[in-house]
Amino acid sequence: MHTPSGNAVAPSVTPQQLSLLHHTMGLSPHQRGENRNYFLAGAGHHDQENLLALVEAGLMSCSAAPKWVGSGDLFRVTDIGRSYAIANLPPMPAPVKYTKYEEYLRADLGCSFAEWLGIEVPRREYQGYRHSTDHHVRLVSSKATGEWGATLKEAKALYKKALDATRSATSRDYSLTSQPA
Repeated sequence: MHTPSGNAVAPSVTPQQLSLLHHTMGLSPHQRGENRNYFLAGAGHHDQENLLALVEAGLMSCSAAPKWVGSGDLFRVTDIGRSYAIANLPPMPAPVKYTKYEEYLRADLGCSFAEWLGIEVPRREYQGYRHSTDHHVRLVSSKATGEWGATLKEAKALYKKALDATRSATSRDYSLTSQPA
């Protein structure tokens, strides 16, 4: 068993040792609340030397591991070590900025991307049988109604033409009403 020598917090704590303090307490830049306080390491563990240095600095304590674990040493962060570890947490990372599409994917609302954006997607109307040679299709929305077309590609072009006509008529009406008398 190892006991701390009672030294005050040593300024010579290495980044690896600070990382061990954070790991022992379950801390990270994203996890700033302590959720555990133990580190089990047996003889020959690659962090044993750094853990013992932290014990010597008074930042950790060490005791024999419980029998049900087997052999090894159980390290715990002391109150001084806890204060030091929390005071030396790295700054919070900048929040992640998402594109509109990434926000939509994260929302998982069960609607289409266009609906999520508030875009009205025109619905298709069919005339005749879809799979026969004499069918027609058009696109309809609250903004415009396209003419009947023989193919969906033609119907889209006719819908866009009707939508443009509606927009230009609306902008003409607005410009007439917004002029001073």
